[in-house]
Amino acid sequence: MPERVRFTIDGQPAEAELRFKRAAAQFRELAAPFWLAVTLLEYGEWLAGEGRDAESAPLLEEARELFERLRATLPGPAPRAQGQPGDPAGS
Repeated sequence: MPERVRFTIDGQPAEAELRFKRAAAQFRELAAPFWLAVTLLEYGEWLAGEGRDAESAPLLEEARELFERLRATLPGPAPRAQGQPGDPAGS
């Protein structure tokens, strides 16, 4: 998880979740797909880090789809939900 996100949410999971949800809703309303995808990615990674893989999977999938549609590339490996092909836990 990016340091900028971790700094703002450490020790406050309820507040973190509320902020992620508000941000995603605002980016949907503004029709800002890139920033929506970034938010969904960071929210999904945070959920996964909290052990909430089932909740993170659809967010990470939507983020991946948005990035692909925008033809945006991310540094590092592409995010994928745990249990998908290629993931050691899903093989």
